[in-house]
Amino acid sequence: MIGQAIPSWQVAGNIGPLVARWENGNAFTYPGLSPTGSRALSMNSVGEIAGWSVDGNNDRHAVGFRNDTSLLILAGPGRAIGGANGINDFGDVAGYFDFCDTCRPSKRRNHAVLWRGGTIADLGTIEDAESEAIAVNNYGVVAAGRHRVHLDARSLSSGVYYCRLEGAGYTRVKRMLLVR
Repeated sequence: MIGQAIPSWQVAGNIGPLVARWENGNAFTYPGLSPTGSRALSMNSVGEIAGWSVDGNNDRHAVGFRNDTSLLILAGPGRAIGGANGINDFGDVAGYFDFCDTCRPSKRRNHAVLWRGGTIADLGTIEDAESEAIAVNNYGVVAAGRHRVHLDARSLSSGVYYCRLEGAGYTRVKRMLLVR
């Protein structure tokens, strides 16, 4: 997927529900999985675009768009629900993927992932948290993204609680107030 660098004045974005790339004043649109919509989230210096596209079942899939306007579905196990957030010049894609293809929507947990050379690497999540990789540079370093933790407070009474989050040498304690 490595090619000649594209001048910095070329951009990717959207025209309505379609992904588009503008080059020399012309817009080139990319086919999605359905007319429902697609979204461009990142473009590398060789004109490849990372993003997502919605299929006929309203499931969001991680996709890549090559500069020849062909669509590449970034697959994973089970139902391929996910999104691609960033792409480097070697075609490595950072994003997220839902590894639970049989879960109810309220039980889904996104994992940060890296697609490289046609394979998917689960970068993991912490306990019951959701994670999402935002970008990958040309050295293969993946930027951390958003993380969410779901707290089931049905069995807790009203009061003040402290939550400690730890990871990679980082610790943070947050005060939480639960009012019933």
